[in-house]
Amino acid sequence: MGIPEYGKRGGFPALARYLQDQLDTWLTQYSSAEIRLAELLCDRHAKDPHRVALRYEDASGGKAQYTFAEMLDQSARFAAVLRDLGVAKGGRVAILLPKSPELMIAVLGLWRLGAVHVPLFTAFGPEAVGYRVSHSGARVVVTNSVNRFKVATSSAELPLNVVVVEDPSVSPLPADTLFCASVQKARPVQEAAAFAATDPFVIIYPSGTTGPPKGAMCTLRPNAKTTSPLRLDGVFPLRDSFVRIEP
Repeated sequence: MGIPEYGKRGGFPALARYLQDQLDTWLTQYSSAEIRLAELLCDRHAKDPHRVALRYEDASGGKAQYTFAEMLDQSARFAAVLRDLGVAKGGRVAILLPKSPELMIAVLGLWRLGAVHVPLFTAFGPEAVGYRVSHSGARVVVTNSVNRFKVATSSAELPLNVVVVEDPSVSPLPADTLFCASVQKARPVQEAAAFAATDPFVIIYPSGTTGPPKGAMCTLRPNAKTTSPLRLDGVFPLRDSFVRIEP
């Protein structure tokens, strides 16, 4: 029974009980000793092979659609690519990509390993990117050919692996790992790693306009508060699917 039905049958008290039940469920999900984030966000919905997870439209009007089953398969393969590059639970993976299916696949893939996402804004220049990669301790950066020049592997204090989403019109650097080709060849990681409620899963850096930015480590438990407005917006529950991404 969804929110509209509660409202029709029991008025505000029934609606309040529904909301409290939902919040209690999310608090439980994000407070567990073992939170398999990739399963929570993706895998549990993949039993229906036709259930849509992502609808995407690029700047030129090209459209694509991905089911949860496809996202599971692609992200599990990308997890294997990251694992081969040395990423393990607690490792940092920086992603410098525009809003795209590859972004979603990469984030789900790294969470399958229990790794920590370091999002990088595509408007950042090389200095800002380099600082955040170094400060976070990321050993892998996922980017595309447009933003590749911002990632300076030669100046990195420790070895840095770069995964690049291919562009047929651009020749990749010899040392780079190609995103799509590697995913296609990889054998999927079978089981998603577990996070504890207090484990970091994202490190967010502010703009740094008042000094060097300090990364804020985000843990999972507060996501119960984040989930509620996303799922209950406008008093109609959103379905368990990723938000439509547009340029």
